[in-house]
Amino acid sequence: MSDISGGSTRRGHGSWRILCQFLAQPLRGGESGAPVRPGLGYRDAGKIQRRGRSFTRGSFSANIARRVKPHGLSRTASAAVELTAPPARRERNADATRRSLLNAAEVEFAAKGFDGARLQSIARAVGVQQALIHHYFEDKDGLYRAVIERGMAAVTAGSWSILEQVAPLHDLARRKSKAHVRELVTSFVGILVDFAAHTTLLAILRHDAEKPASVGSPPALPALRPLLATHFRPVLDAVVVVVLELQRAGTLRKDVDPRHLCVSAMAMACLPFQETQMFAVLWPEADFRAAPMIAARKHEIVETVLGRVLP
Repeated sequence: MSDISGGSTRRGHGSWRILCQFLAQPLRGGESGAPVRPGLGYRDAGKIQRRGRSFTRGSFSANIARRVKPHGLSRTASAAVELTAPPARRERNADATRRSLLNAAEVEFAAKGFDGARLQSIARAVGVQQALIHHYFEDKDGLYRAVIERGMAAVTAGSWSILEQVAPLHDLARRKSKAHVRELVTSFVGILVDFAAHTTLLAILRHDAEKPASVGSPPALPALRPLLATHFRPVLDAVVVVVLELQRAGTLRKDVDPRHLCVSAMAMACLPFQETQMFAVLWPEADFRAAPMIAARKHEIVETVLGRVLP
């Protein structure tokens, strides 16, 4: 077979055509879209496959094209080997990777706080290179903010959904209905308890939210304040408006402070899931994350709130 630079015989030309056709075939047993480090030959790629990693012939053939093109491989042959994954699949893989990184980061920040969390540990948990974290979130601060914002957005979305179902303020008959009040209280308590029981955001906030925003503090910590203001404060203000309107209609007691009411409901919903060690001593047989206990907590909080607000 002649050299790669061009003066090929009929036999050499056929060999290159066979090579290009071979490289264009999908890799059996490989995972589509997985990258291969530049500069690998068949022997090195075989080692990677034997170690359990996967690669596509598309990415491998593109690597071959980069290596042989400077030596004079024809334009047709170069086009045949420079194959890439479909854009739709790359986008799906990117979304899944980003979600996996957020999930792993949420666990890491909840267990160790901002200072103790390590990007390398988060990347290792997902099975990707740490560079992907910088690609999606820029840095540790950006990843932290994304985790906090995702948790807050889930709660506020449910809260706004309930507020949108509140009876119009001009519907006096329904505003005076105790059944309507029970429905609202039950919905809000359900959101609060489910949030406290099934997410790790409270643990993250407990680690970091009360640290002073002084010189030398992690840059993500002061960012908690605007996030709380953006997601939680508008919901709290809207609930206060609803309580005041129900008080004017005579449906709720007038001696109830709306903001104290919200704080009390939040405390009752969240405390058992925040202070797990304390309640393990005070009430050792209670499993606060078991479904029957969660349902019982919701019922007790609803009845306590209604007992305070209804005339």
